[in-house]
Amino acid sequence: MTQISHEVTPGTLAGSLTDKVALVTGASSGLGRAVALALAGAGADLIRLARSERDLEAVAVGVRALGRRAHVAAVDLADAGALTTAAE
Repeated sequence: MTQISHEVTPGTLAGSLTDKVALVTGASSGLGRAVALALAGAGADLIRLARSERDLEAVAVGVRALGRRAHVAAVDLADAGALTTAAE
């Protein structure tokens, strides 16, 4: 079996998303947090959604430290009404 590997490092995406906007769900911790910071490092501005606004704000500090904009919305994606409100 052939194994295919592609390593993504901070420099791999550098500048490739400049002035683009990325929406990341579950962005307050774990994989979502890591993805949000990697996208910001690649130049993207972020719209970040998660249930914990406090945790979202903590990660937003890191995004802003990379010189990118970070908009946060605390929302439960299982609640369609809350998602609509967050989008407005």
